[in-house]
Formats: sequence, C-alpha cells, structure tokens
Amino acid sequence: MRAWDRFDQGVYADEVLAHMDSQDFFISVSSPEALCALPRLGHRPRLSIEGTHDLQDIMHILPEGVQKIGLAENPLLHDLRPLAALRSLDRVGLMMCPEVGDLSPLADLGLDELYLHGVGRISGLDRLSTLRYLTVSSELPGGLRDLPHAAPLTHLSLDAGVLSAGGLLSALPALTRLGVPARAAACCPGAPELPGVESLWVFDIQGTEDLAPLARLCPNVRTVRLLTPLAVTLDKTAYASDFPGVEVLTPRSRPFAF
Repeated sequence: MRAWDRFDQGVYADEVLAHMDSQDFFISVSSPEALCALPRLGHRPRLSIEGTHDLQDIMHILPEGVQKIGLAENPLLHDLRPLAALRSLDRVGLMMCPEVGDLSPLADLGLDELYLHGVGRISGLDRLSTLRYLTVSSELPGGLRDLPHAAPLTHLSLDAGVLSAGGLLSALPALTRLGVPARAAACCPGAPELPGVESLWVFDIQGTEDLAPLARLCPNVRTVRLLTPLAVTLDKTAYASDFPGVEVLTPRSRPFAF
C-alpha cells in the first residue's frame, strides 16, 4: 500500500488505512510524517519501512504484534539488536541497507523467513536455525558454507555471487524449491544432486544458456519456471531438451516484494 505518501499523512491514516484490513499486504511507510502516523492504525501485521530512519525511532512507533517487517534503503541501519525485542516477528526483509552485516541478533526470534538484498558482508546467518524460507542476494564471505545448514529450509533463492563463492547445497535435505540465476548452471558440474527439489526457478534468462546442468542437479524436479529480464522474449520450447518430461513455464518477471 504505497498511496499513503501522495496524500496528507494523518488524514489518509485516519480516513483510509484505519478502516482497511491489511492482513494480506504490507503497509508501506517512507516519510517521517507517515512513520509518526503509524500508531493510529492499530495492529498491523505487515509493515515495510523505507528510507533513512533511525531504528530506535522505528521501534518506538511500531504497533504491537508486528509479524512481518521490511526495512529498505536505509544507510543508517547497522545494529539489528533492537529487533530482538519484537518477539512476534516471523519474517524479516532487509533491502539496500549496506551497513547491515551481523545477523546474529535475529537468531533468538525463531524466524520462519528472511529476505536479504543489497546488505553488507553478512555474518551470523548460520545461527538462524529455524528458517524455512531464505532469499540471499548479498555477499556471503564463505559462500554456501555460510548458509544455516541446521535450519529446515524448504525454499531457497540465491544469486550467482553466493554460488560462485563455493560450498555445497547437499546438506539441505528439506529443500523442495530452489531459485538460482541462469549463470549458476556453470557452477553445477560435479555438485551433489538435490533429490528433494521439485520446483526450480531460474531467473535472468537471456535465451542462450545451457541449463542441462541444473536438470542434473535437480533430478526429481517437476516444474521449472524461467524468468527473463523485461526486455527479453523467451521461447520456452528451446529448453525442453534440457528438462525432458518436466513442465517448463515462463511467467512474467516482476520485482520481488519483501
């Protein structure tokens, strides 16, 4: 819900948002005025807070019972320890927060899902042992070795930088859905199979890649979704031979909402 910033913040909070059920979407806050008006909305389980805001100011204004929070484009954000007080959280998204590195303060929250994009050099991810959904589009110094291998991960999405840094995915026995960039196929030869993966998402497809190594990596895959940059038109039949007997789909690409 991003219309808030186009209207008087207080009036929009009182006359529109306060009367809306936002169980299924994120209320997005970016301006200081909208942040100050947030308590007027009462309980809101999903919040996205964008821009340069001090985390302590955010904490003072958050309604009780927040379950899913996204923090974006915030160069001030670095110390995540205040978030440890939000015991109701089950999902955290951090996007374009370059000073964030240490994730260990989140370890005791029992998070179900974590989304990381454009943050600093990550440490402490291996301590988040309850995660089932994980997206990492940021540098992991140890590559796949830094993943929380003790976590019951079922859904995992990684960018090429993480894959090229080394390590193996084979220690994730609960994994059923994997998302990787097309160029990750070059990292697959010789890697142990992932027999539990049934759904494979391949993004940044240009139309000329050999994806057969991904088929060998995921021998029991049932559905493959090929996502392209918006300017690329893809003929999915060109990949039928890479994934024999598998349903290949080409859904419209869109930015991931965290």
